[in-house]
Amino acid sequence: MAHDSSFTVDDNGVVVDWHDESNSISAASAREIVGRPVGMLLGRLFDQLGESQAGDPVALELHARREGSHTVFAIRDAAWRSLISEVEAEAFEQSAAGLEVYDTDLLVLRSNSSALAMRGLLADRVLAHPVADLDSRLPLTQLLRRVLSGSEPAVHETVHGHDGHGGQQIFSVTAFKLQEELRTVGVGAVIHDVTGQERAQSAAHLLARAEADIGTTLDAMGTCRELASVATRTFADATSVDLVDSILQGAEPPAPPVSTDLPLRRAAFEATGIMHALYPVGETSHFVSPSPYMQVLTDLAPRLMDPKSSPSEWLMHDAARAGALRDAGIHSMIIVPLSFHGRVLGLVSFYRGPRNPVDFDASDVALAKQLSAKASAHLENARCYARERNTAVTLQRSLLPRSFPDLSAVSTAHFYTPGARQTVWFDVIELSGARVGLVIGQVSRQGLNESATMGRFRTALGTLASLDLPPDEVLVHLDDAARYILPDPADPQALSGSLRCQYAIYDSVTGELAIAAAGWPPPLLTSPTGSVTEVDVNRSGFGRDSIV
Repeated sequence: MAHDSSFTVDDNGVVVDWHDESNSISAASAREIVGRPVGMLLGRLFDQLGESQAGDPVALELHARREGSHTVFAIRDAAWRSLISEVEAEAFEQSAAGLEVYDTDLLVLRSNSSALAMRGLLADRVLAHPVADLDSRLPLTQLLRRVLSGSEPAVHETVHGHDGHGGQQIFSVTAFKLQEELRTVGVGAVIHDVTGQERAQSAAHLLARAEADIGTTLDAMGTCRELASVATRTFADATSVDLVDSILQGAEPPAPPVSTDLPLRRAAFEATGIMHALYPVGETSHFVSPSPYMQVLTDLAPRLMDPKSSPSEWLMHDAARAGALRDAGIHSMIIVPLSFHGRVLGLVSFYRGPRNPVDFDASDVALAKQLSAKASAHLENARCYARERNTAVTLQRSLLPRSFPDLSAVSTAHFYTPGARQTVWFDVIELSGARVGLVIGQVSRQGLNESATMGRFRTALGTLASLDLPPDEVLVHLDDAARYILPDPADPQALSGSLRCQYAIYDSVTGELAIAAAGWPPPLLTSPTGSVTEVDVNRSGFGRDSIV
């Protein structure tokens, strides 16, 4: 039966108009209908449907509206409504999204298979039950109540639930009012499980922060502080980092397994709330055996643990740490090795407590391994830098004078602190005629090559000083010798700023002090009264402007 058929009846029940675009009744019959009682029309309609349905049950829907003194009836075939209902029911059930319908008391009227799977319950445990009784895994009560009592027709919100195994589930929920003639008759909800997307996005953000914030310096302790800071923002409630003590001085990392006698040092600790470190940063940290910490240092495999349900053996042997974990409310922890090419650099421990009630899981372990791998690469770089720096400083110290000549003409004092970006030398040279040569110089940058260059400059200046040349001539000749001393004199950048030097000759007989400087600030002169003045110095350009 068509959806566009309609007829109009007056107050006496006589058909005054007939409209049928589908031509289900012939034009001749239509002319006979108009002006006749409405019962005749209904009889014709049922006769027509009976012929087309071949004996099947026939249903018609009549929708009436009043227009002045007449009543207009629109005809609907109820079979269409049945078909639409079946399609709607199939779509409701087969939807990948969770779909639920609730009455105004928030009893569950309908819940499709996706929603039941999210709840982890069968239909008989959900249907006709208050939604508040089902909030353990999918908490919707507060959102649904807000929709019922609020003025907005729909609300979208992210809801955090559980998967029934201690893992966190994240749901994107759209709840909306169900209304009939402007009256609220219930609430509907469309639910999507977005746990995977949310975790992937959070992990990507965390790794991006790690990429940007970890390893900004060649300092191992600084790298550990950066790792702890990044991890404690969102991933953990507390993070501690412990390093093998010897790698801080650049020593080769040990191969696993390591013993409990291996010195470890607390390199970093970061925490939220009132959590405190068992060992202060910078002090030696101790781990007992057996314990998951020593197991990680033995096999370089991460550990995921609940300290409350862990074997009590190691907790019994490490009462101080067990008490600290208990007092801080730690319920989940991950311990991950810091290693590079199979060598032990240390370990990092991630803890969750009251701020984050959701336990770590396997995906968090994978993320923790990625964080430790990034940090380990930077720690290895810092270790290599420390080794080279210590070697350079050792070489530099060995090239400095071990003792100064015992001279009656002058009394000297000195101290030496290696600079981070420079290599410095000084010398006291005994000259003829009760004279003394005083030298201080600097090679830019620091390293093995720079220390060797410094040694060659010191030797060259000592040789030139023995010729009893005035200070300015000594520096000019030293400038000429620079082309043979510098590692790559053909490189303009190697010459530019590579050397600064100041040379003074003190004549104890005349009391005169002759000074020449190349790029060095003038010395300070302190009088017996305590006043300090700068000494006017003959400044040499070292023969060329590029070496200053």
